[in-house]
Amino acid sequence: MNRAGKFALGCLLFPVALLVILLVVFASIRMAGVPESEVVRTELEQDLSSTSLERRSGGAGSSAQETPMEGAVRVVLELEEGEFEILPGPAAEGIQVDADYDESWYVLSQDYGMDEDGRSTYHLRLKPRIHWLRRLVAGGGEMEDSNNYLRVRLPVDTPMELTLLLSKAECEVDLTGLALASLTGKLSMGSYDLAVDEANPLAMDRLSLECSTGEYQLQGLAWLGAKDMVITGSMGEVRVDLGGPLRHD
Repeated sequence: MNRAGKFALGCLLFPVALLVILLVVFASIRMAGVPESEVVRTELEQDLSSTSLERRSGGAGSSAQETPMEGAVRVVLELEEGEFEILPGPAAEGIQVDADYDESWYVLSQDYGMDEDGRSTYHLRLKPRIHWLRRLVAGGGEMEDSNNYLRVRLPVDTPMELTLLLSKAECEVDLTGLALASLTGKLSMGSYDLAVDEANPLAMDRLSLECSTGEYQLQGLAWLGAKDMVITGSMGEVRVDLGGPLRHD
């Protein structure tokens, strides 16, 4: 067989071999299946009293729009696939998490400690244990809805740099009363309502929200008093209501 014939034969056999490999992988995943759903209820909490606004400012009579303090705790909420509420909580009770989630399919964890640059950092995660492709194949082409519900309460007296990493979710975020030195977020694939109803007690340096592939209602952002505000949206509907005049040009 000449070179041209070998090349033509190779071009013909390659897609056939690729199809066979894909079928074998598909059958293996389908036979392996996925664990049975097991929804559990749990409560997590983390004390942040050492960084409270009252303790660090020397009393409860601190003025509004106080300059952000060094050592504001970094709070990262990284949540995927579920129904979530992020709300202000009591000043003296730290971060509180109430969760109903599928323990067989998802991992819920929290960490609190010093970051690489010596900053106090709290990180809450809800992530899938099983890749979405495996779940899709095992389900016969249909992805089951998650059974996850999380309510996160953040203490109103703690200066925070808040980061929201939320995806594939229905989520309500109420930042009213929180002391925020900064707010950054990447929100994708879902329905999100974010609201603020009163003045941020700290002067916020930066507000940055990236919204993609979903429906977004952002209300009262002017109350946060951000010096720099960036909001981006793509492949969805984003409605922004500043709720009043901006405090900074």
